[in-house]
Amino acid sequence: MNESSNRLEAKNNGGCIGLGQDCNGTLVIACPDWETNRTCQEIYWESYMSRRYGTWVAAWNHWLARVPINGKDIGNWW
Repeated sequence: MNESSNRLEAKNNGGCIGLGQDCNGTLVIACPDWETNRTCQEIYWESYMSRRYGTWVAAWNHWLARVPINGKDIGNWW
């Protein structure tokens, strides 16, 4: 929600796209219809979370961690 406002077609100024804001271009490969296919994006992000954190609880705890960047507390993107 915080990265895309839960919009499938979300794009940021850095070129990141989708629900979880993929910046590497792999979402487009996995989900060619990413702008309209919620099921594909949910499967894609579930797989990403599993590989990186193992569980949603671990991903959530990582997101809750606070990381200061340039003296500003910006939180922690997962």
